[in-house]
Amino acid sequence: MLKSLLKLSGIYLLLSVALPLSAAESSGFLKLNLRYFAESEEFGGAGQSVVSIEGKYALYQEWKDDSIYFEAYLRSDTANHDWKSSDIRELVWTHVDGDVEYQLGIGKVFWGVTESQHLVDIINQTDLSVSIDGETKLGQPMIKATYAGDWWQLEGYLLPGFRKRRFSEGEQRLQFFPDVDYDDVLYESASRHRHTDVALRWSATLDALDLGVSYFSGTSREPRFVLNRSHGLSPFYEQIEQLGVDAQLTLDAWLLKLEAISRSGQGERFTALAAGFEYTYYQVMGSEVDVGVLAEYLYDSRPVETSAAFREESNPAVFPSNTFWGARFTFNDVATSDLLIGLIVDGENKAVQGAIEYQRRFYDNYKFEFEMRYFDQIEKDTLFYGLRKDSYWQMSVSRHF
Repeated sequence: MLKSLLKLSGIYLLLSVALPLSAAESSGFLKLNLRYFAESEEFGGAGQSVVSIEGKYALYQEWKDDSIYFEAYLRSDTANHDWKSSDIRELVWTHVDGDVEYQLGIGKVFWGVTESQHLVDIINQTDLSVSIDGETKLGQPMIKATYAGDWWQLEGYLLPGFRKRRFSEGEQRLQFFPDVDYDDVLYESASRHRHTDVALRWSATLDALDLGVSYFSGTSREPRFVLNRSHGLSPFYEQIEQLGVDAQLTLDAWLLKLEAISRSGQGERFTALAAGFEYTYYQVMGSEVDVGVLAEYLYDSRPVETSAAFREESNPAVFPSNTFWGARFTFNDVATSDLLIGLIVDGENKAVQGAIEYQRRFYDNYKFEFEMRYFDQIEKDTLFYGLRKDSYWQMSVSRHF
């Protein structure tokens, strides 16, 4: 790990010297993580504690009508001792011509409004080897054009090239399916990972309502797992079409949220939605603390089973009929401290997934973070069965530049 830390520091020094341009803005961080699992591992040999280091270097250069943004991410841990999670997250050129904006390169795009699940967020691939919350994304090659009206905008995407989903594997913990051969990747398209996808999104702000309607056609970012010739499981990426809607209505202290999709191409057409609210109590009991109460309902019309579903023409649901409950504490202090507590409860088998996330800045450039993930009553015929012994807590300290 010391060797990896020195290597990462050397890369940062090289980037800091070689990349900055005149008047460019650069930023980044170095982070040390300690993760401890409550139980012994079910698979592999990672043990109950894992130490990892990660870093980010970002550079932004702007001219009159053009700009370039670069973001590199690096990570290594004591489980696999490699840099497989390292990636160029973004390297994108932007040109503005009146009401039209053009982008070319490797970029990241986020769509969505709900807290517990981002159904409509489909442009970038998910990196589950870093975090299982689904919010860590890989960079996506893209050509993007955006037209901005007075109260609406239209985005069009050409997405040449596909990136397969990253999972924990080898001796890493948090493996959904330890018997998957991630190197034996299957595609429905004859172009395999070279297929060009397309996407459109129309969005508007109508007084208190933020509304988005999106369309995607191409290779699914979410693989199905099928039997291969070795009688193991391989990721299979199908061609899909997805129509999505996201909406957020702001009514004083209320935020009403909705994400819904309809997708074809992975067996029978299915629908899924996440809908709920966030209500904020400001300056609770005369303090500076704001408390937000969150509740969301999650629905997916796909079947629940895992092992049987992987061997048929269906694709299993992640959240078939669940509820999410949470609370967000914003302390409004100099250290910009905040705390998020969330709980997902399965409406059928009462399985529980809990999360706590806390962060606090100290001194000028340092940040402390605490994260906990909890899994309980995870039954065998569910997608999260492989995580049933992987409840953990993690502490992180980072230095920001």
